[in-house]
Amino acid sequence: MVRSSSGMCAVAALGFASIASADAILSYTYSDLNGSYDAGSAIFSAMADSRTSGDVTRLTGSGGTAEFLNGFYGTDMGDFALEIDVTNNNGSTADGQGWFLVTDANGDTISGLIEGTWIKGAFGTVFFNGQLSNVFINDNSGDAKFNGSSTGHFSTSFQGPIAPFEGALVQLFISSAGQFMTKSFSDVPTLVSAEIIPAPGTIALAVVGGAVAFRRRR
Repeated sequence: MVRSSSGMCAVAALGFASIASADAILSYTYSDLNGSYDAGSAIFSAMADSRTSGDVTRLTGSGGTAEFLNGFYGTDMGDFALEIDVTNNNGSTADGQGWFLVTDANGDTISGLIEGTWIKGAFGTVFFNGQLSNVFINDNSGDAKFNGSSTGHFSTSFQGPIAPFEGALVQLFISSAGQFMTKSFSDVPTLVSAEIIPAPGTIALAVVGGAVAFRRRR
C-alpha cells in the first residue's frame, strides 16, 4: 500500500509540473485578412480573401506545417474567419468576445472561442489581445491530417493532450477611419496570430486517470 501511495504521488507531481509548463501544440498566423467593422452591430470580422496568406504549424510530435500562400483562397476549402464584438468601449480600451474558424484544404477545421481586450494605439493602430478556449481540431474529412492549400500537412492525432484546448491570440490592424471602433470600416489588412496549448483541466484529468491505472496495477 505504501508503495502504491508513493507511486501515485510521483505521478501526480509529474502531472502538476506538466500543467505549470504546458507547451504550445499548435500555432497559426494569417496576414492580410480582410478586416471590417459594423458599428451598428459592434462586431469586427477578419476574413480570408485573395490577398491573404497564412500557415498552421504542429509544434509537438512529428510536427509539420500546412501552408496557405497568397492566392490560396477560393482554390479549395481552405479558409479563415474570425468575429469579435466590441463592448464597454471607454475610448482607449474595450472588451471583446467572439470565435475563430480555421479550415484546411479538405474541410477539416480548428475552431474555438475568443475573449480579451481591444487596445487603442498610436496612428490608428488597434490591437486585440485575447485568450482562446473550447478549442477543437475537427477531422471532418476523416484523413487525420490538416492539409495546406499550397503545401504541407500535419497529423491531427495527439497521443497525450485531450480537447478542448486553450490558447492565446493577438491581432493588429491600422485604421484611423474607425476612430477606435466607433465608426464602420471595411477592407482593412489585418494580422492574426495564435498559439494553442492543452487546457490544465484536461491534463489534470489525464494525470488522475494515469494515477488510478497505476494504483490498479499495484
